[in-house]
Amino acid sequence: MKNLLLLVVTFMLFILIGATNLKAQGSLGVVGKFYTKQEANITFGKVKTSISIKISDLTKALESVKDYVLFTIKNNQVIVRDQKRNSIGYENVKISKNEMLYIFSKSLVLQLLQNSTADALNGGAVLVELRDGVLSLTNGETTLEMSMFCPPICPN
Repeated sequence: MKNLLLLVVTFMLFILIGATNLKAQGSLGVVGKFYTKQEANITFGKVKTSISIKISDLTKALESVKDYVLFTIKNNQVIVRDQKRNSIGYENVKISKNEMLYIFSKSLVLQLLQNSTADALNGGAVLVELRDGVLSLTNGETTLEMSMFCPPICPN
């Protein structure tokens, strides 16, 4: 009987910890996955458009983001929005509610920015890259991919 009680308490503890962890990551969980630059090219195809954004500008923009950050490229500019589609960057470009943005977890974008190889390779900038149907962020030899589309799935 004691073993059964211990098992039930342990199980409930794991559920509680798991639920707390999911809530800490936001309503969509963790969005994005890291690849090497070479893996990303093989998995997602060739980069069709690549525009850089300074790490310092992106870091500053992320200060006002809660759990998720949204990206797109429009008029040859990187557009950065918070999870409610509000502008958090320096760009002055209107985005309609039906225009597709690509969602990443703020925590993963911050982790990508900590990759120090970008200073040597890209002059302290992250590359925002469009491929066939996907948007990726590359810092040095690390690429963040597996974003979600907004719409149809947009964080609250």
